[in-house]
Amino acid sequence: MNAILFGEGKYYLVPSFFRTLMYLKKQKKEFSIIFRSFGTELDPVIWEYNKFCSGEHPCFNGRNNTPLVKLDGGKNTKDMRISNACQKAVFYRFGDGINESIMITGNNPRVNGMHEINQIDEDDDTTIVRDQLDIFQTMLETFKKHGAMSMSEDYPAWKESGFSNTRAKLLLVDQADYNTQHIFFDDNADEGDDCIVDVRDVITGEKVDQGKYMDMYVIKAQPHRAILESDYFIKMIE
Repeated sequence: MNAILFGEGKYYLVPSFFRTLMYLKKQKKEFSIIFRSFGTELDPVIWEYNKFCSGEHPCFNGRNNTPLVKLDGGKNTKDMRISNACQKAVFYRFGDGINESIMITGNNPRVNGMHEINQIDEDDDTTIVRDQLDIFQTMLETFKKHGAMSMSEDYPAWKESGFSNTRAKLLLVDQADYNTQHIFFDDNADEGDDCIVDVRDVITGEKVDQGKYMDMYVIKAQPHRAILESDYFIKMIE
């Protein structure tokens, strides 16, 4: 992995993302991170992210005039690394309703259909979560113990729906919770039905109006700005 990424000067995560974590830590903000993708790049993303948290990223290791950053649980702080199987999940959407979603935690590859899901054995590392309230609560409990998660999204279901918003990346929010601020960055968070984020009220299951969640729960990320502006995500959060 090192030869593939750092050895060739290649990275998956832009510096503005890391500087946002530094900013939040300096501001003593309580926060969690979740990487969500329809693609296959989560493993190298997690690897690079963990290197940053451990103070081993070549751009943030204290060498050659770079800042030294550690988010590894030292000095009685939360460990932000993704190192436990419960921090990895695969998401399935079998219909347009949020009650037709399943989240499976653990180091499990994606399987095809409900029949294969029912063949998966649950253990200390693998949990099959079927109810939206349980999915929401499982994620919250994970964030209490760990600082980050990764989520492999259901691209086959999204494609089968004609890339409909109702099968896109599901963001569950409790609109009565005024202590938690969800912020979902995605460069495909477009207007209308083309938005890649499907925002639902976790209690009612109903869609949240786009006029309410855009620039509140969801932000359309501009890749060129995220690359060129070191404080891009910080400004968007503020």
